[in-house]
Amino acid sequence: MSDTTRTATCVCGAVTATTTGEPARVLTCSCRDCRRKSGSAYSLSTYWPEDRVTLSGETGSYRRDAQDGRSLILHFCRTCGVSVYWHADFARGQIGIGGGNFDVMDFAPPETAYWTEQRPDWTLHLSDIPTKLRQER
Repeated sequence: MSDTTRTATCVCGAVTATTTGEPARVLTCSCRDCRRKSGSAYSLSTYWPEDRVTLSGETGSYRRDAQDGRSLILHFCRTCGVSVYWHADFARGQIGIGGGNFDVMDFAPPETAYWTEQRPDWTLHLSDIPTKLRQER
């Protein structure tokens, strides 16, 4: 196991999840609820063994049933409202952390994409979209 330490935060920085090593798995999901949670065409999720995550900051929580019938408990910052981590029925003993909540996403790429029939077709052609390295004014 590597000793790499990474920290995921909410927008205001009040809630953090600090990880050690590498995630147990990385995945994307395009189900309706993950799209809504991420505000994007899909979510990027990392899952870490509980003993390799240190959580800090005051959170609220929200339990939701997933489209497959299992449930998740989302933990969000009470100040900015951003969800940093969650506990999922399908990943007992692990903590899910949004990939985009890390400043540096230098972990392995997603190994699986779930609910792909619900993602927009244009996501298959992201490399064809013109890119800009920074915001131009």
